[in-house]
Amino acid sequence: MNAERPVAASQRLQQAGWFSVILVLLVSLYACFAQPPAVATDVGTYLLANTTNPSRNPTILSSVDPQDLNLNRHQELTWWPESYGAIPEFVEQSA
Repeated sequence: MNAERPVAASQRLQQAGWFSVILVLLVSLYACFAQPPAVATDVGTYLLANTTNPSRNPTILSSVDPQDLNLNRHQELTWWPESYGAIPEFVEQSA
């Protein structure tokens, strides 16, 4: 049987596809090391605020007062609305 050889254009398209896959992998690996997981991220701050606040309000971050460990201090977070946590809160309540 005579098999047809692939057209040069399809080889270029395949090479471009593999290049794109490798590029996405490299960018993902770089992002993993450039942005280490920490509370300093937006999502981490939301989760910390939602966990530390007894009223489960993600717009108020509660932490211990370093001057008096018996007291908490509350810091209002203003860079997202209260609706920011609506989907995670709904998923948590329905689970």
